[in-house]
Amino acid sequence: MFGKIKCKNCGAKNPKNAKFCKECGSNLKGTICSGCGAPINPDDKFCPNCGSSITQIEVERKSKATPIAKETGKIKVWSRMPQDFARRLEIKDIKGILTKKITIESGTKALFLQGGRFFGELPPGTYTVGGALKAIKDLNLSEKATVILVDDSDTELNFSISGLRTSEEFPAGAIGTLVISIENPIMFFNNLMKGRDLVKTTDIEDILRNEMKNILQSKIKQHSFDDLYGNLELKQEIAQDFEHLMNTTLSRLGLRLIHLKYFDYEESYWKDVLEKRREESIEKQRAKIMQSARERILGDKIHALKTEAEIAKYIDEIDKNKLLRSYEKDELIIDLKAKLEEKELLRKQKAEVLEKEHELELKRKEEEYLLEKERKEDELDRKELEMGLDALRDLKAIKREHEIEMLDARSKATVEALIASTSDRETKAHLAELKK
Repeated sequence: MFGKIKCKNCGAKNPKNAKFCKECGSNLKGTICSGCGAPINPDDKFCPNCGSSITQIEVERKSKATPIAKETGKIKVWSRMPQDFARRLEIKDIKGILTKKITIESGTKALFLQGGRFFGELPPGTYTVGGALKAIKDLNLSEKATVILVDDSDTELNFSISGLRTSEEFPAGAIGTLVISIENPIMFFNNLMKGRDLVKTTDIEDILRNEMKNILQSKIKQHSFDDLYGNLELKQEIAQDFEHLMNTTLSRLGLRLIHLKYFDYEESYWKDVLEKRREESIEKQRAKIMQSARERILGDKIHALKTEAEIAKYIDEIDKNKLLRSYEKDELIIDLKAKLEEKELLRKQKAEVLEKEHELELKRKEEEYLLEKERKEDELDRKELEMGLDALRDLKAIKREHEIEMLDARSKATVEALIASTSDRETKAHLAELKK
């Protein structure tokens, strides 16, 4: 054992400075204590830092170490953890591995790389002796090969991007899910796995985070909060642009974007804005309710309200959502009472005015009647006067005619006859004088 490290998985002896088992590819170094995080050497039975038993030690989930390839009996099992995006195995004795019985766990497939070329993949399943070798035909069995264990299906990457800003500098964020797969294993290996034995889904998310942030910021910065919030059409437009640009980014890494499964704004960043808008909306509704109540004071319904209790009940009816605060209700009650009193005063004043107008109208009609009566009486008097004058004129005319006749008769009579016909002494004397 001097100068050798025994693999705890398969028991093979490896050089002291070896990192991986030459037989099974298991990690020989790089494990850490689950209790304190201190490095653990392959031969340690207890943690040199905290004394934890070696049975408590596990491969730290965030390490870059290659997973231990399990072996059940004579069957070698290749597996990966659910959070792993890709695990790397460096296999020196590729012929020895592929000529044995191999099981690739369900949900995992193995990609074979050698000399900068991709030689194919093994889907999940158990391969009998030599079965794997037949599936991967062109490998050079005398050279080491790299095996990358990845998900057999598409992989979902959840992302949460913060630090975005709207056009008016409101904070913003985005969340979503990308569905991706490895399209070019060589490009993927060269860009993401050189010097690494493990790439987790969270690693991919971290690698893509800045690119996603730049893409989203360039889109969201063009719009205001009011444009973005609740605008489904605009959100779909941003999501489509984001999906297109991310596909270009992923292709440079040897990955392929299957589709953008989910995309939305992280509304927690807009909590303060929404709360402020909600308060503003409530204030507007309160003002609307109070305005409505004040306007209804002019309606017919308000005539039925007599007491403060009736007014309070009326306010409760129009404030169905209980938006008004207590002091606002009190203020409204006082206001409504004042308006009711004012309206009652106006009603009385109007009634008095109407009564006065009615009295004036009656008086006017009475005066018109009297004037008309007087006019008719005057008209009657005028007609009677005219009739009297006409009669007088007729009488005078008759008298004149009579006098004319008399004068005519007199002119023909003797002086003695004239003296005899008159009774007037002066006339008789005058006639007697004429006779001499």
